[in-house]
Amino acid sequence: MRKIKKLLPFLCAFCLGFTAFVPVGCNDADNADSGDKDNGTSYTLNFSDKIKNVILLIGDGMGENHIGNAVTYFGLESPAFFADRNGSIATCSASHPITDSAAAATALATGKKVNNRNIARYDGNDLTQISDLAKAAGKKVGVVTTDHLSGATPAAFSGNADDRGDSDAIAATQAISGIGLFMAEAESGFTDYEAYYPLFAANGYACAKSETELLGKADEEKLVAYLPEVRSEYNAGNEEDYQLKEMAKFAVEFLENENGFFLMIESAHIDKYSHSNKLSSALCEVRSLFDTVEYLYDYVADGETALLITADHETGALSKAANATDISNALYGSTGHTANDVPFFIKNCEFTYHEASSPQNTVVFEICKELLGI
Repeated sequence: MRKIKKLLPFLCAFCLGFTAFVPVGCNDADNADSGDKDNGTSYTLNFSDKIKNVILLIGDGMGENHIGNAVTYFGLESPAFFADRNGSIATCSASHPITDSAAAATALATGKKVNNRNIARYDGNDLTQISDLAKAAGKKVGVVTTDHLSGATPAAFSGNADDRGDSDAIAATQAISGIGLFMAEAESGFTDYEAYYPLFAANGYACAKSETELLGKADEEKLVAYLPEVRSEYNAGNEEDYQLKEMAKFAVEFLENENGFFLMIESAHIDKYSHSNKLSSALCEVRSLFDTVEYLYDYVADGETALLITADHETGALSKAANATDISNALYGSTGHTANDVPFFIKNCEFTYHEASSPQNTVVFEICKELLGI
């Protein structure tokens, strides 16, 4: 077993107008820079020398009560991954106590706090992503999402831009990233993003626009795939859709190699349905995430892969239902993001945080880096 103690870069700066509100797990700092300062917090990792792969599964907008309500709604026993709970992580950005997805994903991908709307960039400077470090170490990298590729979370792991809405800049940096696999949903943004296929092709990518094309290009060196709708089969009418679990299975098989890989998988529609306060639809997406975790737990059983599960933030200020009959849209307290901490799970790694407060989301980058030996 490898045992690693490390100081955790830890910082949260508040923007003007929020000085009266301090979110859970965030310190009151005055316009400090992007997470480089160390406040003495520490953690310990214990993991096997066999680990060569890391999978990071992100439920966009998935808070504590999204998970708990999904268990209640579907009448499930506690999923196996509950046993690997490692507390919660705090999510504030450098500019706001309530993060957006761009800043949250950037913290996970780079270990740095940035301003809301920044994509792996701070003060005009590109930040080093876990994907960059993995590639430099000879590992393959994959970015999988049920959002479109220029969505904030996949973009933060694979591109750079001052603003999350700058899809041209995001696509241009993704195309030259050298990341081996991109998989996304075509339903949102497909028409615009299709224009970027020649840019990817010019940088050695094969392109797939359907499940059939995807399966026919499983032996390509680099692949970008835009699939028709990827929605939970538990939502009526989506039973024939390509599922998150199927995306995960294709991705790990595509990326497997002797040197190892890093894979980010995002379930995006938990957040999207929660913004609209459509609880049953959001919980169906959580259930599909459970199915994906069940498949991944089987995959990581050989001990060569560490699996991290968390969220970028909580969406909707969701309350916990006492029983299944209480599940309704009225459980939402808002249509926006919150400053709530989000759950954190790790399989095949023991993580111990040595402070009373929750660690910042930047710790996920640090853990991934240690697990990959980079």
